[in-house]
Amino acid sequence: PVSLPAQRGQGFTVAGFLTLENRLQAYSYSGPTTAQAFIHFVDDWIRQCPPQGKPVLVLDNVSFHRSAEVMARQKHWATQQVYLQYLPAYGSELNLIEILWHRLKHEWLRLADYASSQSLRKAVERILSQVGQEYTINFA
Repeated sequence: PVSLPAQRGQGFTVAGFLTLENRLQAYSYSGPTTAQAFIHFVDDWIRQCPPQGKPVLVLDNVSFHRSAEVMARQKHWATQQVYLQYLPAYGSELNLIEILWHRLKHEWLRLADYASSQSLRKAVERILSQVGQEYTINFA
């Protein structure tokens, strides 16, 4: 058996944007997600993957999604025709990216990937880079 000690703040965080076409823009970084980090990710996503139409980012009710900083930035994103939609409380299963996170953790990672924090991070990043090709989800 392999066990890794849980140490808050010692691991890494993954955040991402998933389209219905299975296109993923993911971010892996050390430390917790904050409102400032979330704003940076949305701004970067808009720069790297210019939205077509009027995209809606579906968000759960994690505290940084509803922070004053995010609410203020929401006005700027609206000028770029990017909008936020909050799910009802306890409705995270309605967010399609939650299916991706579940598959990543429970199907795509192998037991050997948990041998160290470095091997886990490498495996997560490898899988995320292959979403839409080797790793797919059928939302039908």
